[in-house]
Amino acid sequence: MTKHAFAKWIASLIPNEAQPMKYYSLDLTGHVPDHGTSHVVAIDHEGNAVSATSSINQLLGSKRMSPTLGIIWNDSMDDFSSPNLTNAFGFSPSPENFILPKKRPMSSMSPTVIYNKNSGKVKMAIGASGGSRIISAIAQTVIRALLFNQTVKDSVDAPRFHNQFIPHVTEFEKTVPQQIIKHLVKTRHQNMTSIEKQASVVQALILMDDGFIHGNSDFRRKTATYPAGY
Repeated sequence: MTKHAFAKWIASLIPNEAQPMKYYSLDLTGHVPDHGTSHVVAIDHEGNAVSATSSINQLLGSKRMSPTLGIIWNDSMDDFSSPNLTNAFGFSPSPENFILPKKRPMSSMSPTVIYNKNSGKVKMAIGASGGSRIISAIAQTVIRALLFNQTVKDSVDAPRFHNQFIPHVTEFEKTVPQQIIKHLVKTRHQNMTSIEKQASVVQALILMDDGFIHGNSDFRRKTATYPAGY
């Protein structure tokens, strides 16, 4: 997955216009939403970085608590698909995600640390909660911060898009300029739907050239969170 040739091949499969679902995959099963997920990022004064996502999956996980540790066990086995059995969200099973020895269930969790390829030092630590919207939220934030040179504040707070293939609809936050939406519908044939606020919540830190670390905690989380430093 990290080879340039593989990335170019994936890019070659992406046309400029939306296509029927079968163009992208013959596996038309749905993606499992995640619940009970949180993320934390940290960078210390020596430049060491941590990006960690944790989740108990559905509400209260397995509904079982460790008698010694007092923690709730997750139910991430439900992330696997089982033959002839729909999961807790009513989605049909996906053969690529069947339970097998030494196999992990499919997950959207994407804790990420990005390095400067020239200096070898950490440039950015980022991650998110929000189920299947995690990947698109992280990608858009990284693109804005590192390619468009926006501040970490603007990169995280900017309105987002999301399309997870099933359902075959592109969500957009209502703060996206209407001229962009009209352009996507008219010239790219996107099926668009407006939402008040996306469910994904991003946490991000960027190490600046002057040595300072800039951070932002997504305002989309229902409870207030703030970046902290020393």
